[in-house]
Amino acid sequence: MPRRSEDCQGASLHLFERLIGLDEQPFRRGMAPPQQVRLDELERFRSLLENISDVIFVVDMADGTLVDATGAVQAVVGLASRDILGRKIDELLLARTARDLFSDACIPDSGNGPAVFHSGLRHADGTIRPVEIKASRAVFGGQCYGVLVASDTTERMRAEERLRESEIRYRTVADHTYDMECWQDPQGKLLYVSPSSERITGYPPERFLRNAGFLESLILPDDRDAWALSMRCPGAGPAQETDFRIRRRDGSLRWVTQVCRGVTAEGRDLGLRFSLRDVTERRRVEEQLRHQALHDPLTGLANRVLCLDRIRQAMRRAARREGYCYCVVFMDLDGFRVVNQSLGHETGDALLVEVARRLRRCVRHLDTLSRFGSDEFVLVLEELDYPGQSVRAVKRVREALARPLRMNGREVRLTASYGIVSVPRTESRPEEILQHANIAMHRAKDKGRDRLAVFTAGMLAQAVGRLDLENDLRRALGAREFVAHFQPLVGLADGRVRGFEALARWAHPQRGLIPPAEFIPLAEETGLIHELGMQVLDGAVRAMSAWLRAGLCSPDAFMSVNLSACQFSHRELVRAILDSLESHGLHPGALNLEITESAIMEDPAAAIDKLTRLKEHGIRLSVDDFGTGYSSMSYLKRFPLDHLKIDLSFVRTIDTDTESLEIVKAIVSLAHSLRLSVVGEGVERAAQGDILRGLGCEFGQGYHFSRPLGRADAEAYLATHGAGADSGA
Repeated sequence: MPRRSEDCQGASLHLFERLIGLDEQPFRRGMAPPQQVRLDELERFRSLLENISDVIFVVDMADGTLVDATGAVQAVVGLASRDILGRKIDELLLARTARDLFSDACIPDSGNGPAVFHSGLRHADGTIRPVEIKASRAVFGGQCYGVLVASDTTERMRAEERLRESEIRYRTVADHTYDMECWQDPQGKLLYVSPSSERITGYPPERFLRNAGFLESLILPDDRDAWALSMRCPGAGPAQETDFRIRRRDGSLRWVTQVCRGVTAEGRDLGLRFSLRDVTERRRVEEQLRHQALHDPLTGLANRVLCLDRIRQAMRRAARREGYCYCVVFMDLDGFRVVNQSLGHETGDALLVEVARRLRRCVRHLDTLSRFGSDEFVLVLEELDYPGQSVRAVKRVREALARPLRMNGREVRLTASYGIVSVPRTESRPEEILQHANIAMHRAKDKGRDRLAVFTAGMLAQAVGRLDLENDLRRALGAREFVAHFQPLVGLADGRVRGFEALARWAHPQRGLIPPAEFIPLAEETGLIHELGMQVLDGAVRAMSAWLRAGLCSPDAFMSVNLSACQFSHRELVRAILDSLESHGLHPGALNLEITESAIMEDPAAAIDKLTRLKEHGIRLSVDDFGTGYSSMSYLKRFPLDHLKIDLSFVRTIDTDTESLEIVKAIVSLAHSLRLSVVGEGVERAAQGDILRGLGCEFGQGYHFSRPLGRADAEAYLATHGAGADSGA
């Protein structure tokens, strides 16, 4: 093994010179060339070499023996320099031999710098350390040496591996993300497009990478401006989110949302990163929710919210355009409640759907048709040539509804009531227009079925008055302003008072006595009739009890009180009547309840049950206005009645009209065959009373005997016509 010599040290020094760029040149001004450096200076330079992070091997090129080693030998090889000198470089270095390591093919001319390659060094612990080798040759004293500078690349390779793994990880995430991920450089060139592009657009990433403008070509023309604006987001600003439509490869239209964000690193602009997600289903759901929020779920027509908005838009157009004419029609089906009750709600819904289908055929595409309530519809008719054109539209609707429908095997015929508001008017809000159309519709409904009415200011005044009356009615109930006036029931045989009919009067503090025609219909409509009727009944029971105790009328006299259809159907009626009788100490036989023929026949079975319960307590029962309705004889004979009361329309003409006379004869005959007594109502002339008496009618009532009287006047009347008084009727 060659001994370490000054020539070897010279080789190391020469290597150092080459590393620091002083090859064959003086180190500093005034110094001799390297081959003349003193030994102590060589040692100093060697000390510097031994403290570098690389390993420097000097190899005898003849046999590959290591003649010198310096630098980080211990760290890279795991041995001290002295322990490896004399060994073959082939023992330490992998995959290379000294012969091919320093061959002319491997090491270029010195002017081209050292040869660089990567290999591994065997460490004393058995591991292999990856190294980067720089190989060169040096000649000293006529002998050629190989110089190897080995850099341990373990940490660098680990860092590169971590970087490579990180790149693989992030690329895997990007490649498998649900969204279409893209990266565009500052010049507009696409650097990356994820594979999801094929799922979203139908095209592979390569198609976009080859042509940066290909994505824009897929966007619908109407949406390109919004997309281009989103692509001009600032370098590091907040993400920009934009929805637009694209045409897929298969021709289908899809909604996508794009999130765009600028990318920077260490202050450098790296372009844009943007991702696209298919949101077609989300947009479909949003559109469905929007449609549900503005449309009726049963018929698919516009709902109240959308209807009001369309009226508001029409009002704005009318304000901008002179002579612009539109109208609003409020429509309500006649008798729809009966369909629901008789055929069921499912059939009622099917009927509404059919009505909506027919109505659609009657309006233009620029008109709005909406379902406003249960069986209420509103038509907003725009761009009319003149206001009267709305009436023609209503006529088309009437003709469409006139065709009969088949529902559950039954034929159903429909009509409706219509209220029309022709505008422009002075209304300031859509709600006012609808309110006025609704008022007109109710005015048409009051006139009968299948009618229309055009709104006028007078209708509004009446509606306001009706509201004031309702409020006043509620107040009056609390103040107990409703009282009974009494009209005598006279025995036609002897002219004596056999009873009274209690008639409701409103003792208004400002207006005085208000007749029932003004408030009874409203009380029935608002559901106040039961409370009102019981106030009147209670007053009548109190008065009758007092008169009987005072002996003003005969013991078999009775007080008649009318029950409306609404009051008769009230579930607490029987209990309330019995409580009143008990409270005032009046025996039930002194009370006669009058129920109209139509109220009884509305639900005969239920009527029989309730009448029977009343009769079981001893209360008398009468059918009022008999002859004006339709009564089944089979039901009539089952009702536990005491009297039939002939409608006054027949009695008033009994002495002038033979037909009325024959009808009264038939009623009296029928009543007597059913063992019922008869009351003739509306007797205004003595001749009428005589005819009724001649026909066998037991009781008479009317202005011929007396007008309705207040309680004090009724008591005075009893004093002259009651029990013990002489006949004088």
